[in-house]
Amino acid sequence: MAKQMSSTAPPNARWFKRRALLGTLICLSFWLSCASAPTRPDGLREHFITGKDIRYPQDQYITGVGQGSDVRQARLTAFADIGAQMQTRIEGTLVSREQMMTGPAGSTTVSQVTNEVRQHTTFDHRGLASVADTQIVGGSVHVFAVLDRAALAEPFVREVERTRVLLRRALEDLALAETKLDLRGAGRLAKEIRARARELASALVMMESVTASPNEGNEWVDVAKAAQVDADLRRIRSKASIEICLNPAPDFPEASQLVQAIMDHVASLGVTALPCGQAGARPSFRAEGRISAVFSTEAMLGGAVFCRPSVALRMLDLTSGAEILSASLGGDPARAAGRDREAATRSALKKLSTLCAPRLSEALGDVP
Repeated sequence: MAKQMSSTAPPNARWFKRRALLGTLICLSFWLSCASAPTRPDGLREHFITGKDIRYPQDQYITGVGQGSDVRQARLTAFADIGAQMQTRIEGTLVSREQMMTGPAGSTTVSQVTNEVRQHTTFDHRGLASVADTQIVGGSVHVFAVLDRAALAEPFVREVERTRVLLRRALEDLALAETKLDLRGAGRLAKEIRARARELASALVMMESVTASPNEGNEWVDVAKAAQVDADLRRIRSKASIEICLNPAPDFPEASQLVQAIMDHVASLGVTALPCGQAGARPSFRAEGRISAVFSTEAMLGGAVFCRPSVALRMLDLTSGAEILSASLGGDPARAAGRDREAATRSALKKLSTLCAPRLSEALGDVP
């Protein structure tokens, strides 16, 4: 009987054990609440001051704080804080990549791409950041906002993959255009490559800024290759030559000035300009046509001479036989006056060469 009674604890002892356990749980709960959101003497929780909270690790979230007279103002201020941090991260990523990119592309060509990204890349927080906590102290509203890095990075990861595929395809097509000496096609591809390089660089910068880690793939190598596209285009054009066969009308010998102006313009594009019928020449293209002019004198204007020149211009790809340019230029847009025929002709042909230049540039692949 005595043994049975000693194995059973008194009711008062069990009650004390429960009280001790309850007290421990209350102290633990209080300690955890203080650890996650410590407060200052004025009652404001600490993360509204530091902008950091252990519930939102910095490697997973970008956090911001804001204060205002109402919730809307405080929320906008907190979102702006996150936006400012992102812009700082973006600039840091751009500078880091400019310093890292070395080799054949060089810092100059890569920096041209990153500078364009710098001018056009801004962070828009709308629909991305959210309010994690709000507190009112002393009549002011405090907001603690968060931005999930993984959720923000996801669309940029997809954009990197999409743009990388398009850029590599365009680079391959440019190499094919070089083998065919397709200047016009090469010019269009160069324009696309510039745009794709900007898009890819922008997505890479945003992705790296959000994840706070550099991309380990070869996408930046593709950007460096694309940055050299202007040099590639000059190399392709240097392989081409064009025969200039523009015949002046019998009564317009001054038209040779236009022929020379066209040859100079073609040479400025990096294409070799050949006079018509040069012995031993094997041109890639031929520009042909006829130059004429109409002259008139205006007695009412003190005998001023007017020259109205025009040219029927045609360009052929001698490899494929395709016509790559056909245009009638001049007329009234090229009309000019002078005190005599020489002065009027000089001014009018200058206008006409200005009209011809962009059409020749386009035909030879000089796409801005």
